[in-house]
Amino acid sequence: MSIHPSPIRWPYVVVFAFLNLSNAWIWSTYAGASPTSALYYQMKESAITWFSLVFMAVYVPVAILSSWILDGYGLRTGLLIGTLLNATGGAVRYLSTLIDGTSGRFGLAFAGQVLAAVAQPFILNAAPKIANVYFGPSERTLADAVMNLANPIGAALALVVGPMLIDSKPDNVPSALLVSMIVALLPVPFAPFVFRKRMNGAGSVASVNLRETGARLGDVPLSPGAASSSTDPNAPSTPAESSLASPTPMLSPHASASAKGGEPPVGGEVLVGASPQIPFRQAARNLLRNTEYLKLVGAFGIAIGIFNTFVSEISFITGEVGYSEDEAGYLGFGAIICGIFGSLVAAILVDRSQKFKIFRESSTGAAQSPHAFVFKWAYTFALVALIGFAACTRRNLLALLVIWSCVFGFGAFAVLPTALELAVDMTYTDAGEAIGTGGMWAAGQLAGLVMAVVTDGIRNAVGAPDIAGKEVWIMPAVGVLGVTLAWSMNVEMKRVKVERLLADVPEGAEGSPTSINHAEK
Repeated sequence: MSIHPSPIRWPYVVVFAFLNLSNAWIWSTYAGASPTSALYYQMKESAITWFSLVFMAVYVPVAILSSWILDGYGLRTGLLIGTLLNATGGAVRYLSTLIDGTSGRFGLAFAGQVLAAVAQPFILNAAPKIANVYFGPSERTLADAVMNLANPIGAALALVVGPMLIDSKPDNVPSALLVSMIVALLPVPFAPFVFRKRMNGAGSVASVNLRETGARLGDVPLSPGAASSSTDPNAPSTPAESSLASPTPMLSPHASASAKGGEPPVGGEVLVGASPQIPFRQAARNLLRNTEYLKLVGAFGIAIGIFNTFVSEISFITGEVGYSEDEAGYLGFGAIICGIFGSLVAAILVDRSQKFKIFRESSTGAAQSPHAFVFKWAYTFALVALIGFAACTRRNLLALLVIWSCVFGFGAFAVLPTALELAVDMTYTDAGEAIGTGGMWAAGQLAGLVMAVVTDGIRNAVGAPDIAGKEVWIMPAVGVLGVTLAWSMNVEMKRVKVERLLADVPEGAEGSPTSINHAEK
């Protein structure tokens, strides 16, 4: 049975990527010029730091709501909410500059920042779901990489454009906020047309009975609640109703489509990547019992926490040892630009993994997960670079800092798409994509919040001048724990097994494209 991706997939990715970019731009607007922003608002620098930290603090509680909406009511609903909140937040921040008096100005700007922070979980949690619903296995990781790379690209642009616009002059801060507002408003007119629940063409309703195709169900473990999952709009959705369902486990090629807003396939195409529809509470319980997923959450959370700390604290840390805001912006920009290449290389390697013997099953044993392979080695590579960066954080070593920053970005960004796709693979039949992704991002934002607060506390502690710049060692120290968790994972490739079984279904068999009854247009 062939797998056909959706024709609207790349326009979807482009609009989503720009939305993600604009949200990150808002997040990092102040990070590249924190001291000058403090002068504009006549506040302490620690107060300006909270423009970045609020994104991390708000994410954890809102992630639960966003995951529930994205998995329960569909991508369209969740993404339109995120688009509206993001644009409103950017507009409110700029309008705050029209207020006379620094106290009211700061308060309204921070309110706008909070709105954009609430939008972030609706945006970040959606990328793997888009990739798994609209893309086939040979493009999925690349699509995920493009969508998620938009976030650090937005942060990088803010780190460079912001200081250039502000130019160390407090009166220029409104110009930076105006540009970020314009960027946040650009996706708004496109979102209602691209983020659609149904595309032109017929939807299809089909399930593949693995027993009848000759597959061994033992190869694809089913979690409680997953066995009864179906694309039938009238299928039971509660545990009580599920117990009345057919005892024969059914795995749907596009099982995320549901009566409550899942995204159906287009034109009768068979999409096998999406996870089965599972009640939210059951999915949460399944994830909490999945030890390997929890290890991934810890490792990924630390990686994101390190990146968030790097972006939000880099101007402070390097400023302590004699570098300017512009030079700090170059370090962040270099890490992100090189990270783009690292992430794309990793995505292409994973998507083309079947060309490499190490990733193919053989008579000698199961294949190694390409996602896990890239994730573990890229994480280790990034940690080594981060240690080098910390060791060179001193005066007159800008060239070395730039090199280590670029090497760190190349390895660290390869972790992002591979980890998110790895999570979907590990939790297939356990939970929907959004809730699994939400747990990982929540861990990352929480780790970033704790690390940034600790870093800021060390910088402002008694005797801080004697250890200026040394707080940078917090990042590689915590990174050791993240690498340890990454290498301790034992990955089971659940989704890959299902897709291989479905790919072997002969044409005309139950669940194959020729046997699907399509809905009328």
